[in-house]
Amino acid sequence: MKLTRSIRAALLLLACLAGLSIPAHGRQVSLEPTSLELSAAPGDRERAFVTLQNDSPDETVELTIGLTDWTISAEGQLELEPPGDAPDSMVDWVRFSPAYISLAPGESREILVDIKIPDTAAPAGSRRIALLASAIAPVTTSDGGSLLRKIEETSLIYLTGPDAKSLPVIEAVTHVLLADGSTALRLEVSNTGTAHARLQGTIQMDANGDTTSLPLASLVVLPETRRAFLIPLAEPLSENAMVSASLTNTHARQHESGRADLLRYSAPLGEAAPLR
Repeated sequence: MKLTRSIRAALLLLACLAGLSIPAHGRQVSLEPTSLELSAAPGDRERAFVTLQNDSPDETVELTIGLTDWTISAEGQLELEPPGDAPDSMVDWVRFSPAYISLAPGESREILVDIKIPDTAAPAGSRRIALLASAIAPVTTSDGGSLLRKIEETSLIYLTGPDAKSLPVIEAVTHVLLADGSTALRLEVSNTGTAHARLQGTIQMDANGDTTSLPLASLVVLPETRRAFLIPLAEPLSENAMVSASLTNTHARQHESGRADLLRYSAPLGEAAPLR
């Protein structure tokens, strides 16, 4: 079954409008890097390449390339939005090429992303957009039937102005009980700055003379938002446990080193409460 480009586009639109969930059997395509962090001043021009690869060993895939706005919910879900809807969208600043790619099994192609920052852009602001590769691909089922699978892969693009500041703060670390009966730590971080934060570090728990450290990496908090991160625990903690969090912001562009340590958080953990 061969789908023309126009039919594929129509099917993709119908699937998106209907909120259709089409079964997938593993990741078929990938975009690398999955995110780009760029810095530029008003009037500058930035260019970057993103690589689109067909990871299937036996299927050719035909993809439409486009742009989409995006955000991250408080619970960490990536949410795509129509281009131009978000107040910090830079859809009008971005051009890309090509707009359509056909990839044989194992083949890859580069996509040029060209960003022209207007002279009127705010130096203390930041903008976001994502490159979106999408397709509707036919899939043969085990009983010989046929399904259509929606493929979507994104490369998230951050653009930070020269005067933008990333200002994350650890708000709380709490002990929560999950629906399956297991427990986790809930780390809450706010960012009152105009640039996103990217955090790494450790959470340390001390109870009855035993110390446990959990590494954390690449935690993103967007500008003027608050995020909650769930860290599963292998074993329940005692009620008298102490918890401390030590994090470093690796996207602190207001500092010459590009890094800044957050104020260390330390407090009694308390009894696990149901997650709400």
